[in-house]
Amino acid sequence: VWLPLAETPGGAVKTLFVGRAAGERTRLVRVPAAADAVALLRDALDPAIVVVAGALAGRDGERLDAGDVLQPTADEAAAWRPAAACTLLVVERGGAPGSRRARRTRVDAPGWRPLAPGTEVLPVAAGRDETTEIVLLRMAAGGLLPEHEHTGLEEIFLLGGSCHCQGTRLVAGDYHRASGGSEHHDTTTDEGCVMLVVLRKAA
Repeated sequence: VWLPLAETPGGAVKTLFVGRAAGERTRLVRVPAAADAVALLRDALDPAIVVVAGALAGRDGERLDAGDVLQPTADEAAAWRPAAACTLLVVERGGAPGSRRARRTRVDAPGWRPLAPGTEVLPVAAGRDETTEIVLLRMAAGGLLPEHEHTGLEEIFLLGGSCHCQGTRLVAGDYHRASGGSEHHDTTTDEGCVMLVVLRKAA
């Protein structure tokens, strides 16, 4: 269900996930081109912000397009504005504002590494000290993500293309969530796809 954003006339928000810990949530946000600032980003707790459609522009002239990921500090978040009407996926990890350095990850950046036949990953926020790991995952046509068990809650958001996941065909814009301890059968794709994968580790 899309709800209006009071602080952003013409904007709307859809909540996809709310965790047990304070500040853990995943939301889709629609921001009109006429918005002065992306107000919602200022109160987000340790967010990773993915451009789903449209673009964001920074004060320094930098632009983030579909598939790019912004991890801003609290101060930096207010500097980003929609360059055009945009849809954002906001993954909040519940950390204190300013708890990490600002970072931008472009979907076409180098550093993709093979994970399985026809499947590559690009870490966005990953490592031993991360309570929430985030990666971009890219599958070529005919690619495979082998079956695996989820050690924590897993969220998938399709940014482009399509795949077959747990007996369901997912297309760009679809969201899938699997609980910790569940088993994930092979994920396959006929045409190829790009997705954001969020793993919220079990406490």
